[in-house]
This record gives sequence, structure tokens and C-alpha cells, in this order.
Amino acid sequence: MQGETKEARAEYEKFSDAMLEMSRSSIYSASQLTGIAEQGARGGIALYENLKDYVDLAQTIGIAYNSDADTAGAILRDWVSKMGLTMSTVGEDGELTKGTAEILADSINRLGNRTLSDSLAIAKIVTQAGLTGKTGGMEYGELAAFAATLGASGFSGQEDRISTSLKNMILSLNDVGTGSTPKGKGEGNSAGGRSIPSG
Repeated sequence: MQGETKEARAEYEKFSDAMLEMSRSSIYSASQLTGIAEQGARGGIALYENLKDYVDLAQTIGIAYNSDADTAGAILRDWVSKMGLTMSTVGEDGELTKGTAEILADSINRLGNRTLSDSLAIAKIVTQAGLTGKTGGMEYGELAAFAATLGASGFSGQEDRISTSLKNMILSLNDVGTGSTPKGKGEGNSAGGRSIPSG
């Protein structure tokens, strides 16, 4: 038991040192980065290297989206724990495989740079409407494009309203795609897993 305590303490000190080192080149303090790590731990991210990668991506999101550390950590936590997105991994051959969380983060950042929408607002909308989009067969990148389009139409600061509108739209499109009618009348086709084009 004593050995386990020493090992846990050594792991904590190693992680604390890593957060301190990371803070030297970040806009966030070591305590803020540690707070991001706690968000990741609550979302099921474990082990030193995994948490370190999580914090690194979360701070990248926060800086790119002009967000505070807690919000960036919470967004990434929900992407991983609720939406099932993955972190980047390095294979045995040393080759990096980009995770879906980083791919989505990059996509949202590009949309924020190229449209009138705000990257943080897009991220919040995607996070809130993500599960509905997945159920309706919509890719997260497509969902982000819809969010950017609606956000550029004068709904800035109304992420809850936009995400609700998107959820309703996705459900309506899915009903049309599956040919669903009240009380199961009509035949319809089984296209519930189709991708909904973003344009």
C-alpha cells in the first residue's frame, strides 16, 4: 500500500512539473492547465501521457477559440466522453494518427476564420447538438458547417437557440429520409444512417 502511495505521489509530481513546463509557453497558468486535466479525468481520460495530450489539445482549442481554460476543457471533455471522439495516437511505428477530436477542432477553427461566425460559438453548438446529429446520420464536420451558417445569420450569442433549431432540423430531415409517418403508416425507406450534405 505504501509503495502504491509513493508511486501515485511520483506520478502526481511528474504531472505537476509537466503542467508547470507547459504553462511557460501558454497563455494559461499551471493551475488552469491542471484544471483542464481534471476535466479530462472526469471524462475518463487516464494515465499521464493521455492526460498530457488532452491538456495540450484543450489549450490549443482555448487559444484558437479565444476561450477560458475551463470552457475549453469542458468542450473537449464532452467531445470525448459524450460524443465518442478520439485523441491522437502514435503507433508502434512512430506514425501519428490524428484523432477525431483534433480533426473537429481544426475544422471549427477554419470555419471561424473563414465565416462571420465565432469558433467558440460553433464549438458550443456542435457540443450541444452533437448526439442528435450523430443519431440523425450527420457528421460532426457537417454539423459545424450548419452551425457556422446559422451563426453568421445574426444569431451570435444565442448558441442554445441555434443548437435547438439544429436538433429539430436534423430530426425533421431524418423523419423525411426514413419516410416515417404517424402511427407507422406508409412504407418509407431505411436511410436513417445516411449522411446529410452540408450544402
